[in-house]
Formats: sequence, C-alpha cells, structure tokens
Amino acid sequence: MQTQHLIIIASGSVIGLLLMAHYIRRAVLAAFGRMIVRHTAQIDQHHARITALTADILRITHRRQEAEQRYQREIRQLKAAHLAQRPVTPPLTVADHQLLMHVRGTLSLANQTWGAMHGTEPILAQVDRQLVRLLELGTRILDAVEPPISHDPAPAAQPGAAA
Repeated sequence: MQTQHLIIIASGSVIGLLLMAHYIRRAVLAAFGRMIVRHTAQIDQHHARITALTADILRITHRRQEAEQRYQREIRQLKAAHLAQRPVTPPLTVADHQLLMHVRGTLSLANQTWGAMHGTEPILAQVDRQLVRLLELGTRILDAVEPPISHDPAPAAQPGAAA
C-alpha cells in the first residue's frame, strides 16, 4: 500500500472515531436528559402527594376537633340537664345535727352504764374517743348548716354617711 492510502485510512479512522465519540456523547446526554425529566416528574408527583396527604391530615384533625367540641358541648348540656333535674338540698341539715347529738347522748349513757362493770375498760376508752369525735363532727355539721354567729356587734352607721 501506498503512503497516500495509509493516510486516507488513518484519516478515515480518526474521523470515524470522532464521529463515534460525538454520537455516543449525544446518546449519553439524551439519556441523562430523559432521566432528569423523569426524576423531576417524580419529585413533582411526590410533592403533590405530600401536599394532598397534608391536606387530608389537616381535614381529619379539623373534623376531630369539631367532634371533640360537639362532644364536650353535649356533655356540658347533659350535666346541666341532670343538675337541673336534681332537687337542691343541702348535704347536711339541722335534723342531721340533732340526730348526732341524740346519738352522743345515747353513747354517753352507755359509757356511764359500762363504767360500773368490770372488764369493760377497752370499750369505755373507745366510746370516749368516739364521743369526742362525734361532738367535733356535730359541731362541723352545725357550722356547715348555719355559719357561726359572730358576737361582735354590727358596726354602727357613721354620722353623715350616705345609706
């Protein structure tokens, strides 16, 4: 082969390699471009899905809060209705205080009776403790039913003070 033939073959090979490199580069860039487009589309889909899920969570939370508020309102209404139906009576009355004082008198009589018998000392000690506690309870009940009366005289009206 002649030198010019070798030069033409070498030039053709170089041009072929350059064209092959150029087309491979274009194919790789096109593949990366498609991959970036698909990746961007997936990111957009994920963002849309996250936004939808967040909206669902907020809607469900709002519904739950409304249901809780309705429930609390209903409970308050039921309590109010129940309290309106119940008669209002004080928990302790003067009759309760009188009953306790009668029981105290009965225990005191039993204490005096058992005092004459031998071997009843433990029961007498227990009755004494119960008598003291019963008297304290009766006093507390009386104070709850009727507040204690103050022995201080009511302050007199100041002369010249408007009534």
